[in-house]
Amino acid sequence: MLPPRLRSRSRSAVPLAAALLIGLTQMPLRAAERVSFRFGELERSVRVADLADFVNQGVITEEDRFILASLNPSDRHALRFALGKAFPVTSLEVADFLQSPMGGVVIRQFAKLGERPESEAVPALSSALILAAANSKGLRLIDVLAQYPLENLIINVPTLHRLAHRLTDQFELESDLFSRLAALGPPSKGSTTTLEVASQAGQQPYQRHGFTFVGRDGNTIQSVALIPRSSRTSASVSKPRPAPLIVLAPGLNTDFNALLYVGDHLASHGYAVAALDFPFTSANRVSAAIQGLATIPPPNAWYSQPLNVSRLIDALAARWPGQIDSRRVGVLGQSLGGYTVLALGGAQLDWKNLERACAVVNDPNQVEFNPAVLWQCKDPSDVVKRADFSDPRIKAVVAVNPVSNPVFTAEAIQTLRTPVLIVSGTADVFAPPLSQQLIPYTSVGKATSVLAVFDKATHLSFLAATGKLPAWLIGPDPEQAQRDLKALSLAFFDQQLLGKDTMGGLMPSDAALYRAGQPLQFLLKRQLTPGQLRAIDPILSPATQ
Repeated sequence: MLPPRLRSRSRSAVPLAAALLIGLTQMPLRAAERVSFRFGELERSVRVADLADFVNQGVITEEDRFILASLNPSDRHALRFALGKAFPVTSLEVADFLQSPMGGVVIRQFAKLGERPESEAVPALSSALILAAANSKGLRLIDVLAQYPLENLIINVPTLHRLAHRLTDQFELESDLFSRLAALGPPSKGSTTTLEVASQAGQQPYQRHGFTFVGRDGNTIQSVALIPRSSRTSASVSKPRPAPLIVLAPGLNTDFNALLYVGDHLASHGYAVAALDFPFTSANRVSAAIQGLATIPPPNAWYSQPLNVSRLIDALAARWPGQIDSRRVGVLGQSLGGYTVLALGGAQLDWKNLERACAVVNDPNQVEFNPAVLWQCKDPSDVVKRADFSDPRIKAVVAVNPVSNPVFTAEAIQTLRTPVLIVSGTADVFAPPLSQQLIPYTSVGKATSVLAVFDKATHLSFLAATGKLPAWLIGPDPEQAQRDLKALSLAFFDQQLLGKDTMGGLMPSDAALYRAGQPLQFLLKRQLTPGQLRAIDPILSPATQ
């Protein structure tokens, strides 16, 4: 799932985001001086300046002592953290994001913190967010309060209290998530030589073919195939042996080019590879819909993406008969493509659980900022009433930063027929590792499956062609992250599709640690049980799905 991209624009075409920003900075907006906190019938107000002193210095004035000093230490810490946590974004990036469909969903969630009608709160909060992001410290909630343009800002205390504690728990846990995982059992030192060898290009020549096929909804789908020029041959027969096939499934607001570097690597080692752009979620379609140049996709159309992958496999088998082994297929998907490949591997969708979990999005007393959940909950009542999107030809699944919860429950993940490699980054804000990868992995239960957790990797670390996005979104050393993904995917597919013991070379025991103490260290684990997850934090268990 890729956020709205920062593209270079012509000087004559000022983007709406920039125009909005310019307009806001030139308007004589009135900033809020006081904030009222309401708890039922009780209401008390504090000066925004005093609240800023509390956030920045921990100071509680005499006037505010009744509200702030009356909180227990845990509540005070949570409130100070939630108000002062800085996000490194610019005003232009915030304005750009607020134009996107996801931005509209997030700002409506944000509006629940106040007690004004949505029609008033959304534009007021939008302007406050854009202006607050101009702060050199980054975007902070305390600065949003200070820039709020309406005179009376009333905060719903129970809603803010729940959000503050959740944010505090989430950030504090994820900040040392990697070390807690490594401490579950002493991991062996990973073989950097084996990893380096697996990341090197192979010698197999191949040819790239661009082509289209017709998807399940009648859409013309753009695809690319990497076909070996001379397929593998068996020692016992002279007839060319069809190459096993790998299909790449990109995420939201991206295209197949973002993962094609992995495809080139696999093709150089003798695999046939194909990738496609999904008709409703590709970068071109999302961009066109935002600009009004294309219709908005039907609600939840992305749930049926696995069917287009199956159609692609059919098209490849018909186009290159005898060159591709369409009965021996691996799939690799990122983000929304990660959901797609898990469903292809046999994970059953649970619509009832989705509708229950999505009730929080419309609950006026609950705020949900998890982008993975918000995307799944765009319209949970209007879903494709089909649970099984599996394809028996799929023999191995690699899911990178997958979006998987709440559409897949623990029971749904247990229906996976194929071994799976799940790749997770601890700094992923779009598909948070705890809810979207770690909790689901505890239900996988296949001895040949692997969990790879990269410390400080983000949702974009494993994508090429991320454009001019800020460094904090891309994460440290994306080139190294992409080399590692090439190596891991090759080793995993070689093991599952060719019967080689390649993963054994990377994992001499149940867990292996690579580049300990370095910026992009990562951990490979075969087993992660619900009990181990509870050892990391008691609130983390599959029951929280």
